[in-house]
Amino acid sequence: MKYIKLREELKLKLSQLPPEYRETFNLFYGRSDGTRSVEEARAMSIEDVVNEMPDSPKKLKWALKQVINTFKLRKAKIYKLLNS
Repeated sequence: MKYIKLREELKLKLSQLPPEYRETFNLFYGRSDGTRSVEEARAMSIEDVVNEMPDSPKKLKWALKQVINTFKLRKAKIYKLLNS
């Protein structure tokens, strides 16, 4: 397994999101190109899903970017709610 720092950062960020967001991540990345069922992907831990991701810095960075964007969207929604 390569790119340990990227994987660890991805796991850390994912652990800070609510369960429904982690489940969505599992469905996107845990299906193993369709060889794993939806139920099996949902049951996987985030650690297992991230560890099984391909050794591609491009794909890992893309996944991390998506997680960071999720944080930004959640923050914007909360700010809007508090200021309305």
